[in-house]
Amino acid sequence: MADYIIENLIRVRAKIAAAAEKSGRRPEDIRLVAVTKIVPPEKINQAVAAGVTDLGENYLQEALAKQPQVTGPVRWHFIGHLQRNKAEKALEHFSLIQSVDSRRLAQELDRRARQLGQEAEILLQVNTSGEESKSGVVPEQTEELAEAISGLGSLKL
Repeated sequence: MADYIIENLIRVRAKIAAAAEKSGRRPEDIRLVAVTKIVPPEKINQAVAAGVTDLGENYLQEALAKQPQVTGPVRWHFIGHLQRNKAEKALEHFSLIQSVDSRRLAQELDRRARQLGQEAEILLQVNTSGEESKSGVVPEQTEELAEAISGLGSLKL
């Protein structure tokens, strides 16, 4: 199975390199995040051994169960919808939260990050499809949300 992971990783990195070249960027400036939703720790460890350094998880509880079993230096990204009551746990266990979609969530993350004495790295989640089943701020409100977040001292957007 490790060979399959290595082959896929080589293929994905080649696509990244081609896209980077086409857009005038350097491949090493592009971060590959391997999403580990429903992937068992053994397979995650194989990917890490093959050079994957960034892992993305959708569900907090699933990630908390896996993280102690994953070996090697990795950077965890929270990529799923985050409820405000889980903000502190997310800050304690993830390097980057990619799914901030409201001012209230940003304020809670800022408050919790301040309590933890840290600066939290976040990304805004924008719902570009307009699907109601998808999370994210609507594109027209993105700039307003970004401006509101820029005033929060413990968040790095």
